[in-house]
Amino acid sequence: MAAGSVLEEVPMSRIQLVSGFAALAAAAAFAQAQTSNPGFFQPKPDGETSLTKIEAPKETTALAVATDMERIEAERVAALRKAREAELRQTETQMDRSERDAEAERMRAQSQPAPIQQGAYNGATSERDR
Repeated sequence: MAAGSVLEEVPMSRIQLVSGFAALAAAAAFAQAQTSNPGFFQPKPDGETSLTKIEAPKETTALAVATDMERIEAERVAALRKAREAELRQTETQMDRSERDAEAERMRAQSQPAPIQQGAYNGATSERDR
């Protein structure tokens, strides 16, 4: 290569290279430690971070079972009450619609002339028209 070329190879000391990587690693570790995001798995209150630690199941007390049963029963009653109210609301809507339809049919029937049965005297019949 020509002397003074831009592509000239510059010797770099390994000490500078290693110290640069060490500084970069330290900066990355510091930045990682400064984030408030604990990651996907939230840490436990006792500070345990192991995901594979096997713990014995917590024993349920009679009070906890009774409380759960009361809560479940209250939710069931609330769901039944809500379903009943929805059914009543739907029934009321259907009744209102049928009453409107009946009133409209009654008004239509009143506005039309009374039906005449075939062969009945209507004032326009005569022997000649029979």
